[in-house]
Amino acid sequence: PHLCKHIHLPVQSGSDRLLQQMNRHYTVAQYKELIDYARARIPGVTFSSDIIVGFPGETEEDFLDSMAFVQSQRFLKVHVFPYSRRAGTPAFDFPGQIPEHEKEARSHRMTQAVEEVRSQVAAGMEGCRASVLLETPLSANTFTGYTKQYLPVVVCAPGHVSGDIVEVT
Repeated sequence: PHLCKHIHLPVQSGSDRLLQQMNRHYTVAQYKELIDYARARIPGVTFSSDIIVGFPGETEEDFLDSMAFVQSQRFLKVHVFPYSRRAGTPAFDFPGQIPEHEKEARSHRMTQAVEEVRSQVAAGMEGCRASVLLETPLSANTFTGYTKQYLPVVVCAPGHVSGDIVEVT
């Protein structure tokens, strides 16, 4: 009861081929096992992740593998990062640099897919009781905040301040 039911797992890519190129020492299957393990032990847990799109050599198939993984795991939030070339990094000289317009297009497509999942999760929570950490005041009585599952909400909470936890439906 003292933990948020949200875990951030920065998978970076849903393509094992790209993970290997990125020098990551794990596979998509290992991430899925970890997610399945947590879901079996923490009812209602949600996940967020980081995904890099447009890494050098990323094919449309690699990108679609990442999209499929993100959608199948129902990540509530994904920080989508278009790959940015940085001097001094190994990937700077990798062949198959992706044009900026394609990285932006992939970033937009991935973000749209994640927002669809987020909307579905939010709709499923409608009418449920939840604890919300009040964050940013929008007015004297209204705040933005997050549930323990990292679902963003707007809450009317007269008499409360940022940092309070309130129960809402």
